[in-house]
Amino acid sequence: FRYRNVELLTLLYRDGSVVGANKLLIPYVEAGSTQEIRLGWPVNPLGVSRVEVQSFLHVLDPESVVRPR
Repeated sequence: FRYRNVELLTLLYRDGSVVGANKLLIPYVEAGSTQEIRLGWPVNPLGVSRVEVQSFLHVLDPESVVRPR
């Protein structure tokens, strides 16, 4: 399967509080594949103790999942 318009939300935490957030839209993702993704921040986030990445796929949108032929 291939997936369209996968959103990644990256949250940076310092002492339990969110100190940075970044959202990225990936147009196509192939199941089982790997991709190198680089995120940029306007300032260098110092003292980050945890990074959380959440992925979102609009499962109710029939265009989000492309079945193999």
